Amino acid sequence: MKILMTLMSLDIGGAETHVTELVKQLAREGHKIAVVAKRGVYANELEAIGVKVYDAPLNKRDFSCMKESYKILKQAIALENPDVVHAHARIPAFICSLIRRTNKFCFVTSAHGTYVTGMGTKLLTDWGDATLAVSEDIKRYLLKNYKVDKHNIIVSVNGVDTDKFSMANNYGDVISQLGFNPESKRIVYTSRLNEDVCLPLFRILDIFENLNEKVPGLELLVIGEGDAFEKVSKRAAQINNNLQRRAIVLTGGVTNVNDYVSTADLCIGVGRAILESMAMKKPVIVAGAEGYIGIFDESKYDVCVETNFTCRGQLEINNTIFEEDILKVLSMDEEEIAKLGEYGRRTVLAGYSLEKMTEDNLKLYKMGIEKSKCDIVILGYYGFRNSGDDALLQAMINSLRKEKQDVSINVLSSNPRETKRHYKVEATNRYNIFKVIKAIKQSRLFILGGGSLIQDGTSTKSLLYYLLITKLAKKSGCKVMLYANGIGPVFKKANRKYAAKVLNSVDLITLREDDSAIELKNMGVGVPRIIVTADPAFAINNVNEFAAEEILKGAGIEEGKPYACISVRKWKNAPENFNELCAKMADYIAEKYNITPLFIPMQYPYDASVGRNIVMAMKKKGVFISRRLDLSTMLGLVAKSEMVISVRLHMLIYATMQAVPCIGIAYDPKVSSFQKYLGQPYYIDPRALEGGDYKAMIDECVENAAQIKEDLAERVQEFKEKAEANARIAIDLMEGKNENSLH
Repeated sequence: MKILMTLMSLDIGGAETHVTELVKQLAREGHKIAVVAKRGVYANELEAIGVKVYDAPLNKRDFSCMKESYKILKQAIALENPDVVHAHARIPAFICSLIRRTNKFCFVTSAHGTYVTGMGTKLLTDWGDATLAVSEDIKRYLLKNYKVDKHNIIVSVNGVDTDKFSMANNYGDVISQLGFNPESKRIVYTSRLNEDVCLPLFRILDIFENLNEKVPGLELLVIGEGDAFEKVSKRAAQINNNLQRRAIVLTGGVTNVNDYVSTADLCIGVGRAILESMAMKKPVIVAGAEGYIGIFDESKYDVCVETNFTCRGQLEINNTIFEEDILKVLSMDEEEIAKLGEYGRRTVLAGYSLEKMTEDNLKLYKMGIEKSKCDIVILGYYGFRNSGDDALLQAMINSLRKEKQDVSINVLSSNPRETKRHYKVEATNRYNIFKVIKAIKQSRLFILGGGSLIQDGTSTKSLLYYLLITKLAKKSGCKVMLYANGIGPVFKKANRKYAAKVLNSVDLITLREDDSAIELKNMGVGVPRIIVTADPAFAINNVNEFAAEEILKGAGIEEGKPYACISVRKWKNAPENFNELCAKMADYIAEKYNITPLFIPMQYPYDASVGRNIVMAMKKKGVFISRRLDLSTMLGLVAKSEMVISVRLHMLIYATMQAVPCIGIAYDPKVSSFQKYLGQPYYIDPRALEGGDYKAMIDECVENAAQIKEDLAERVQEFKEKAEANARIAIDLMEGKNENSLH
């Protein structure tokens, strides 16, 4: 695997050492690694094992440095072509997120600690496709403060190289080089020397002379560098001057930390530094800027593991307690020291191995790659609880998965949480343009459909939205397909011109009936290949007659009693007396044929008031279903009915699927177009209801029901095959099969 690591710097620090050890272990396992960071003491060590290091000022937040880092990191991604980019701090992650707006790559992050969330910084934080938290409390922090999806988080550990950090070091030379007294007691403190993290060191300096009075000749070795280095040096020099000896020594940034830790009688710090000391069987005091735990032994195990040895959420350091704990360790006999040391190393070996950390990171990369690669993004009228559009989406997903079992799908939805849960797909908020663009850029194929999306009868705003996203998808470089669309009506001249321009740029168009093909031709669309197939809903066959019987029983329709399913809706320019006209039509069915009109809302509660008002206006008995029905129940009701009368197109499709005679109220050309494509002349203009023209049509459907059912049954299999062909065409387009024939 090719991995590009990016972090703030390669100087001494917990996260920096973590990354360095991880890189070395990954390289040992055969992975190709490159690193982008501010050069530091670890750079030469990594280059010595063949790791390419790109020097970038990622440790600074000013605009010029971030601009330069952006340029260097973008170049590194282009040159290395990594399978995954792994960011280990907020600045590298932020710059990765900027680069990914124009470049497709898998991007994961590690959360090594907590971050300031004020002043809009939370909005600038991008956790990538997957995130590794170094402890359970960091995972909770991510869930609470950044709402990271819990399924995108892996919890791991700070892995320690227990071969490097062992008791095999010969530290006599180190003591001599430092000018220390081999007989003296010695404290070793390891940390990045920044003001915000090295509070324990300042507390040690505060009490050092008191400690020296009780432990004469006491020495302090400070390992690390940072913006507080000069301040610490001055304090150390003052104390050395007071004691008239070289009691405190600062090493600066070094990579052979293990050699220096080997000289310690006591180690103080947090995180990785303290784990490395424990691996070397050193007694330790866990103390950090975020709190104080104290001497590590069995009684402190749970709290240390919970906070990943960082002291997050613990009480602040109390100098009196701190001094007592230091003196307690320094006064222990060899047996007590050995007991603490053995327990510390066992703890590291059991839960903080380098192998475990590496294994977890490889799991992170696999998860990130899977999350980042989406085969198909689908956009339509989804997430609005419209039965017809829900049926379309379910049918499309089923058909696509039938063609390619492992296909990954992301649906642009108005209710992504519900869509994700119901359809078992990824889902993105269709109104969040940044997330929409991100989803499209990471996909191989963009599908617009199904349904009637290219029309301005609803509104110009709706049409322009779909055309804009289609245009963005094409510009992003992925394939673009209109999937079983119904086209029109597009009334406005400017809209027709713009629609033709966008649609001529797509790769392929499939349509659900012939009239849509004629409309495209009239609009001037002729560049992409155009295929007439069938509505995706024809591929659905999950009928639940048991649930339908329960609905009928609850509605007061006796078993065996004939009924007709009627679907109505509001629409612009509907006749003012539409409800009264529909009530008369329903009364006609009930009176002449003793068939109970059953009004079913396809989009509940949007359709509810219309159906309810019609039932109230009837003279005969009508029934209104005042609840949302799932697709299988709705299909069950249709299957058991005598006929279907519908304003909504997909109720007509449901009837056709079950070979039930159906009459369309053609409020939109798509209704009449579908009935004509079906070979069924049963549709009526809403305005013609006034004259009672529906009566002859109802009579014909009732009298010729057997023949109509037979005709429809013959067509259904044909339509099902055409519906499933949409998915086959889509997968072939995505995978580049028959490329020449698709243009």
